[in-house]
This record gives sequence, structure tokens and C-alpha cells, in this order.
Amino acid sequence: MVLASVISAEAAEPIVAFFLFLLAAPIAAWIVRHLNARVLGTAVGGFILLVNANTFLGAVGSGPSLNTLVYAAILAVWVTALYLAIGRRPPAQAGAGNLGVARQIKLDAASGRGLRSPTGFFA
Repeated sequence: MVLASVISAEAAEPIVAFFLFLLAAPIAAWIVRHLNARVLGTAVGGFILLVNANTFLGAVGSGPSLNTLVYAAILAVWVTALYLAIGRRPPAQAGAGNLGVARQIKLDAASGRGLRSPTGFFA
């Protein structure tokens, strides 16, 4: 009670923001570590679209019925994109598919045939 009377509302805003940052930063770090980048990007992108749709629709001067339709369309596309991002398997390890190509190039060089394209296009 004493602290509230000593600190004004303007001075309390940075303090509250600091404590919210202390709480949000570890949660965000945990989310980034455990979520797939595709899922996280889809979730954040859809959230940004929903938040900024109000500003855009206000600037355009659209009516309430059009606003509802736009929000429903954004939400439908966002949920579909999240479904596809979550259901998709994570990509294979980087470079795992190129091991065969590198091995073939080494074999070709050792056999004296020279380097050749792994696809055969530039053979």
C-alpha cells in the first residue's frame, strides 16, 4: 500500500514492463527451443495478421460486416496453415542426402573418370 502511494502511475509503467520482460523472456526461450521453426513462424505470423487487421481495416474504412468476414478469413487460413505446419514432418538432417553424392564424386575421381554431375545432366 505504501509503495503504491509513493510510485505514480507513470513511474510504475517501466517497472511493470521490466517484470513482464523478466517473466516473458524465459517462457519465450523455452518455446523457441521446443517448437519447430515452421510451427512457431506460422503461429506468430497469424497472430501478427490478426492484430494488424484492425488497424488496416480502420485505415481503409470498411464496415463491421466486412471486418467480420476478413477476420474469419484470416482465422480460417491461419488455422489451416497451423494444421499443415504441425502435421508436416521435420526436414531431414542437413547434408544427410548429400553424403551419397560426395561419396560418388570421390569414387569417380579415384577411378579416373573425373567429376561428373550427380544428376547426369552435365555428363
